[in-house]
Amino acid sequence: MDLKISRIALGCALAFGLNTFVGCGDSSSTKAGNAEKIQNKSIAGVSQKGPFVTGSVVRLYELDGEYAQTGKSFTGKISSDKGEFTVPNVTLASQYALLEANGYFRNEVTGEKSLGTITLNALTDLSDRENVNINLLTHLEYERAFYLVGTGLGVPAAKKQAETEIFNAFGILGDFENSEDLNIFSEGEGNAALLALSVLMQGERNEAELLELLTKFATDMEMDGEWNDDTTKTKIADWTMRRDYNGLENIRSNISEWNLGTVPDFEKYVRNFWYMNYGLGVCDNSIEGVVKSNANPLSKNYGSQFY
Repeated sequence: MDLKISRIALGCALAFGLNTFVGCGDSSSTKAGNAEKIQNKSIAGVSQKGPFVTGSVVRLYELDGEYAQTGKSFTGKISSDKGEFTVPNVTLASQYALLEANGYFRNEVTGEKSLGTITLNALTDLSDRENVNINLLTHLEYERAFYLVGTGLGVPAAKKQAETEIFNAFGILGDFENSEDLNIFSEGEGNAALLALSVLMQGERNEAELLELLTKFATDMEMDGEWNDDTTKTKIADWTMRRDYNGLENIRSNISEWNLGTVPDFEKYVRNFWYMNYGLGVCDNSIEGVVKSNANPLSKNYGSQFY
C-alpha cells in the first residue's frame, strides 16, 4: 500500500550554490625546515556534537613538521554547557596541532544529555588563529585530510577538500567557512549544514553506535573522498523521512530550549538528504505538488509516493 505524505514539501525551499573545490596554490609541504613555531598562545573555541557539557576535557597535541605527535600536550576544560573551552599558554614546534575533546554532550534529537562520552578531533593551523571549534565536521574530515596531506597537499587545502567532500556526501553543496569556524548556535549556511550533519548522524543511536558510524564513515571516505555505504545512507534517509513527517520542529524545540544561542535553518539540509536518497529530486519549490515515487530499492518505503 502506498504511503502518501501530503504537503511534506511545504517549506522545503532550498537554495544551494554550486561548489567546486580547486586545491591550487596550497600544495606546499610543511617539512621541519618550514615549520612556524607557536609561542605562548591561548587557544579558545567551542566543542560541539551537540555541545559538550561543563567539565569535559580538551587536549591540544603538538605536531612536528612531519605532522607526527611529539608527545607534548596541553590540557584545558570546557567551562560552560555551550561547550566553551580555553587551552592556555600553548607553545609548539610547528603551527599544526591536533585538538581532542572528550566528554558528555547534549543530544539534539532527544534534547537530553548523553549517557556516555565521545571523543571528537580537530586538525588545525594555528599560524593565524587563536579560535578553534571542535565539531563533527572537524572530526570526520580528520582522516581524509591526513591522507590528502600525504599526497602533497598543504593542510589548509586538504582540510577544505575533505570538508567539501563530506558535505557533498550528504547532498550539501555550498562555499562554507572552514570547519573549525562553524558553530551550531550561529546563523549562516555553514552552521546550518553542520547542525544538519549532526542530526543526521545522531538519529536514534546511542554513543557506542554513533562512534561506530563515525568511524566507518571516516574510513570509507579516507582514500577516495566518497561515501559508498548505500545501505547506511538509506537507513538514515528512512529515519529522516519518518522524523520529518512527525515534525523536525521537535528537534528545533529541543535545541532552542537549551537557550544557548540561535538555531540556524538546518531543516532544509536534513529534508534534502532523504529527498535525494529517494530519487525525488532537490527539495525546492520546483517539486511543489508533484507526485513522485521512492526510487531507492534499498528503502523500506520503496515505491511509496510523496508529494
